[in-house]
Amino acid sequence: NSNNNSDNNKNNNQNETSKATIYQVITITRKMNRHLLLPTTVLLLLWHTIQATTSISSTTTATATQATPPSNLHRRAVVREYYSSPRYKYTHTLGSGRLNGPSTASLRRGNAIVTSADGQYLFVTSDDGTLHIVHAHHPGVFDRVYDPTSDVLEDAGWFTFCQSGVSLFHTRDRMRSVVFAVYAVVDLPPRNSVHDEKSRIIAVDHKGNLLWSRQLSGVAVGTPQISQNGRYVYLTHNLSHEQVGRFTALDANNDGVIIFSEGNVNIRPYGPMTVSRVGTDKTAVVGAFAAGGDSDDDMDVLYFGETPDRGYDFFGAVHKVSVSRRGVITSGVLPQTRWSTATAPTVSEDGRRLWISGRDAWIRGVTADIRESVQMLWKTDLDHSLRNRTAPLYNRATLSPDEQYLYVASASTSFFCLDANTGNVIWKTDEDDDKSIYLTEAKVSYDNTKVYTIKHNDGTVTQHDAVTGDDEWTVDCTEFSDDRYCQDSVEAEFSISPDGSTLYYGDIFGKIVALTIGKTPEPTPLPSSMPTISTIPTSTPTDLPTLTAAPTDLPTVTP
Repeated sequence: NSNNNSDNNKNNNQNETSKATIYQVITITRKMNRHLLLPTTVLLLLWHTIQATTSISSTTTATATQATPPSNLHRRAVVREYYSSPRYKYTHTLGSGRLNGPSTASLRRGNAIVTSADGQYLFVTSDDGTLHIVHAHHPGVFDRVYDPTSDVLEDAGWFTFCQSGVSLFHTRDRMRSVVFAVYAVVDLPPRNSVHDEKSRIIAVDHKGNLLWSRQLSGVAVGTPQISQNGRYVYLTHNLSHEQVGRFTALDANNDGVIIFSEGNVNIRPYGPMTVSRVGTDKTAVVGAFAAGGDSDDDMDVLYFGETPDRGYDFFGAVHKVSVSRRGVITSGVLPQTRWSTATAPTVSEDGRRLWISGRDAWIRGVTADIRESVQMLWKTDLDHSLRNRTAPLYNRATLSPDEQYLYVASASTSFFCLDANTGNVIWKTDEDDDKSIYLTEAKVSYDNTKVYTIKHNDGTVTQHDAVTGDDEWTVDCTEFSDDRYCQDSVEAEFSISPDGSTLYYGDIFGKIVALTIGKTPEPTPLPSSMPTISTIPTSTPTDLPTLTAAPTDLPTVTP
């Protein structure tokens, strides 16, 4: 109601401004009439012409306001200049800032910081299961926390933790406001209990108020994904002590009721999933199947792999699930994909190409046609782990916005840029002396010129030149902390603001750090002489100006 009142006040002010402008024109015309002695009929005609012109202008403005913005509006970069070194913005601590004890909110492996599409809020998951909503520009002013431990469990002694990020569903208007957020927590039974692990999929609104919570058997894997239309929530979870995978779809509009659930006939656990949005104006090419779907009605296509022995095993498979706009769900295994993987696949925007990592630190590029034999495009071996040569890659590869390059950390301490079409190495960073691996996915700037990485051991943030791989700057906690020996380890996924100007990351102590990495242009103010009118005025004026007779004498004009 307050927003509506505010809009009404703005409209009234705009209407008053328009009336004032019209009266100014009438006043000037009346002054001219003293010399030209225009008849009253001409003044009335001028009045109606101004009103009609205002009506046409208002109609055009109203129509333009109602136009639907492009779906990728929030991805447009507005950074016009990158700084030679980042500018420290703030540090905001969640909870007590300690690893253990009361009010602990550590950002651990699987947790994430996600920026809303309008750039106003940060949605942050922590390992204790709490979801924090923090104002991106003024942290502490509007902080909301949802605590899932407030839900009473049947048996005492259960332990709740979170290894999930958070998915957001936004409005499709120009405001791009958050409608709801979804994440997962895991409830472990007391030791020696007869109960099995359980997971809860939790949906909250933009203020952190609970919308619904759905309990599932097993341990949730990765971050639940929201369908393109916001109606469904997808996730994978592993049952029987994380040995058997299961895919489940929930109805987000009906308290998270299960609408589909299917177990893995191969009796292997599942890994995290990736969603490809097909059937949209941007992704559809020639029918939805040409864009990765199985029919012309497909809306979402999901890919996930099998992770026996957490990706250390040789054998596995890649699964594909297609969801139509009518809610029809079909699933299957991509033929000839007999590999295990510890990470979610990287998928092209049209859904036709996949990049999958596996045991022994390799990565493959394949096609994604479920009805034909899968064609392996290439395979590249990256640097092996210093501890275990058979270790898989820890992170999903990041695809550049133009889909020509892959940025991925090895199982060792090096970082690679690969040609997405051939797998050839474009550039590589040297193995680090401090033996720090990367546990977070790289981020690419929206203009495709910068790549950002964060080291696990001490949280060192680096900006790389996307073309050459050169380090343009590095920064760690010693540059904005009193502790010159600080070791603020980073495990959770970090985020870049929608305008590309700010980088947000969090460490294991629950501290969120904001770094300004680029300069954005100042917004251009609207001209005061062209007010926006939200309502269309009538072509007939409600009242006419008072007309006075022309004076008999002319005014004295001084040079």
